[in-house]
Amino acid sequence: MYLSPFESKMRLRRRLGLALAILVAMLIAILLDRAVFKAAFVGPQRREVLLLRDWMQMFRVAGYLPTWIMLWTGLTLAAGFRAHWKDRSRLALVFAPLLAGVIAELAKRTLGRERPDASAVEAWYVFKPILSGWWDTKNLGLPSSHAAVAWAGACAGIALAPRAWPVFALFALGCSWHRMVTGAHFLSDVALGAILGYLAWRLVRPGGWHGAAGPRYLP
Repeated sequence: MYLSPFESKMRLRRRLGLALAILVAMLIAILLDRAVFKAAFVGPQRREVLLLRDWMQMFRVAGYLPTWIMLWTGLTLAAGFRAHWKDRSRLALVFAPLLAGVIAELAKRTLGRERPDASAVEAWYVFKPILSGWWDTKNLGLPSSHAAVAWAGACAGIALAPRAWPVFALFALGCSWHRMVTGAHFLSDVALGAILGYLAWRLVRPGGWHGAAGPRYLP
């Protein structure tokens, strides 16, 4: 696709602006990690109680890929399977979370940062030896795969049904909150997961990365 010099310049500015926004967001999340962990984590005993609550499990499954597969299947059957199963805006409900989950798992193995120590409020970063996460995958935390899947699905859902954006946003926010309040992740874990989810949606949405602008809630 041909772009004029002005259009190329604007595209570069948008890319740089997005990259800067991501870097700033991650820096803020890292700076707030310890304070947020102390404030959010409910402790080992209450954590076990919360995990049994139905509404907590509801938020957790927002980061579960089959949740979005079921949603896509229901919407597609309701709209007419033959006519709509290839609709890329609907398929993004599946492929955006799938891609986000895969990228998150690859990033976990590369970065090698472990989950917080849920037995101590003073927990801080612990890294595995460089690249050892590829053969020792136990307890890896950065980024949160649940948050990545949840936010990718939420972005796809908002693009498909803009008026329902509060529901999709609450679903993803609830998943991110769940991962922190139960001591499973730092703020930076879920922040990076959310970023990966958004980027995955940008890649699979109709028109790809440079597709038409989404609803006003999504650039």
